[in-house]
Amino acid sequence: MAVQTPKYVPLEFYHGSSRGILKENDILLCKDGALTGKIALLKEELNNERAMVNEHVFLLRCVSPLKQHYIFNFLFSQNGQNLLKHNITGSAQGGINSTNLKEIKIPMPPPEIQRQIADECETVDQETDQARQTITAAEQTIEEKVQVVINAGHEMKNIDRVLTLEYGISLRKKKRISGDFPVYGSNGIVGSHNEFLVSAPCIIVGRKGSAGEVNWSVTNCTPIDTTFYVKLLDETTTDLKFIYHMLKSLNLPSLKGGSGPGGINRNNVYALRIPVPPLDVQQQLAAEVKKLEAEITKTQAVIDNATERKNAILTKYLRNK
Repeated sequence: MAVQTPKYVPLEFYHGSSRGILKENDILLCKDGALTGKIALLKEELNNERAMVNEHVFLLRCVSPLKQHYIFNFLFSQNGQNLLKHNITGSAQGGINSTNLKEIKIPMPPPEIQRQIADECETVDQETDQARQTITAAEQTIEEKVQVVINAGHEMKNIDRVLTLEYGISLRKKKRISGDFPVYGSNGIVGSHNEFLVSAPCIIVGRKGSAGEVNWSVTNCTPIDTTFYVKLLDETTTDLKFIYHMLKSLNLPSLKGGSGPGGINRNNVYALRIPVPPLDVQQQLAAEVKKLEAEITKTQAVIDNATERKNAILTKYLRNK
């Protein structure tokens, strides 16, 4: 469940309410909207802060914390999510009503099996939490290394003296032929195509929508017309990966303007200045960052595989249930 900025209610409303007050081990189940069926587990109190949920979230509670953890892990699994999806009713996005929710039947193995499931899933959660901490630390180290170069007093140049931002092409979804080459929108990969526009490696900058987002592609790709892609003016004196990190440091989304989804004007980007040290300094930073990025990619696999590992645990213990 995505973490969003919390909303607040008057204290007198909180004290006068008997519903929605969060407690340790609560299962939070989104009942309607785009996140229908998504769940989360509140493993501990929120630093003794008062917290509550609104009418779009069910709170599921059992007497036993063990049963609570088991039910959460089951509903989080593929089988559990399928059960919840099958009980969505209504038009448009629909939702899950309390009657349908109470009628959902799930396997309830003996307590010792519930404990095995909960313990093994908890191990996966701990490894996932550790992986997130490792990634956060690596990302922070990258930022620190970039800042060292930025603050080192190297020659500063306007961006238009270093690169150009080229427009991506119009390639609507219905015109794409599924293939080996990723298609990039403003905030990352949005599909694939059997041909490519730009050779790898490549920097893609969001132009509209998620304007200012900076993406790096290690494969030949096609940026679409909501994006720019970077073309260096002199590849013999400029390292592309170094430029990627300089662009990331500029907070380009702050240049976003206009109505609706908004966008950025490349002339506003060109007016910004970045340090351009000697090529060997650029390449040294790129090499150091590459090692950290490899660590992030390897560690991210632990997070990406967590759901599959939990599904396997549930399947192992509930195969005959």
